[in-house]
Amino acid sequence: MAEGSLIGKLDSALNHLRVVERERNEAVARAAALEQEIKELRGLISVAESKAEEILKGMPMGAGSRPAEVSYSQPVSAPPPVEVKPPAPSTGFQDFSDKAPLQNPAETRRRYTQVF
Repeated sequence: MAEGSLIGKLDSALNHLRVVERERNEAVARAAALEQEIKELRGLISVAESKAEEILKGMPMGAGSRPAEVSYSQPVSAPPPVEVKPPAPSTGFQDFSDKAPLQNPAETRRRYTQVF
C-alpha cells in the first residue's frame, strides 16, 4: 500500500514539474518577445530623436531654450456664426392628405390582389 501511495505522489510531482516547465517555457518566450519589442522601440526612439533634431535645426531659437514667437501675416479668428432658421410650421400629414385624390377602397383591393 505504501508503494502505491509513493507512486501516486511521484506521479503528481512529475505532473506538477511538467506544468512548471511549460510555464517557464512560456515565460522565456514572452521575455524574448519583449526584448524584440524593446529593440524595435529603441530604433523608433532614435529615429524620432533624429527627426526632432532635424526639425529644431530649421527653427530659429531665442535667447532661452524656447522657440521664438511665431507671427502670422493675417489675424486668425473664428468664423462668423451661421444663422439657422427653423423651418416654417407645416401641417404635416394634412398637407399630403388634402392634395391626394380620394380612392375607392374596392378599387384599391382590385389593383393589389396579386401576390408577388
